[in-house]
This record gives sequence, C-alpha cells and structure tokens, in this order.
Amino acid sequence: MLEGRERWLYAFLAQLLRGGDAPARRLLDPASRDVRGRIARVTMYRYRMAAPLAQILRTAPAERVWWTRAFEEVLIPPVALRADGNLAYFEAPRPPPGNRFVERI
Repeated sequence: MLEGRERWLYAFLAQLLRGGDAPARRLLDPASRDVRGRIARVTMYRYRMAAPLAQILRTAPAERVWWTRAFEEVLIPPVALRADGNLAYFEAPRPPPGNRFVERI
C-alpha cells in the first residue's frame, strides 16, 4: 500500500474516472487512453531484463523477450467515484446465497 507521500496518485485516479483531461490521458498507455472506466486500481510489478543483452541480441528478432515482470503488490485497491466526486474504495456486490455461477474479476 502507499505510504501517504503518493497522494497525487489518488487525485490522478479521480481525474481519470471523471473523464480525464488531455494531459492526464497522455500519461496512459496509448491503448488505454480512450477507455472510460468506473473503477480503477493501481498495481506494482517488478521488471527485469530477461537475459543479458548480448544473449537477447543473439536471438531471432521475432523471438526476442526483453523483459520479464513479476507482481509485487496492490498499491491502491479498486476505487470508484462517489456521487460527490470523491473516491471511495469499491466493494463488489455480494452474490445471493447459493449462487454458484459468479464470475470473479
């Protein structure tokens, strides 16, 4: 979890969930810039080179793997905008008792 010094990240998420402005959206991956979500979360991964550079370069270009990643932690659990425009931690609706066909997200 975040330690408090990253409060800007909560403001950034709120801005994105409100629709975001162009400068905020440019910070996202190009494939995600036009996605309008209702819920957001922040996860952290550790990236490492897959192998020494010389070994990677000896591999055929179509088969090169540059990076590997490993999940580290959830920095901000799922949040959603409340009616007043502030963030609230999101809790998924509970399935009815006995419902065996609930999709996990």
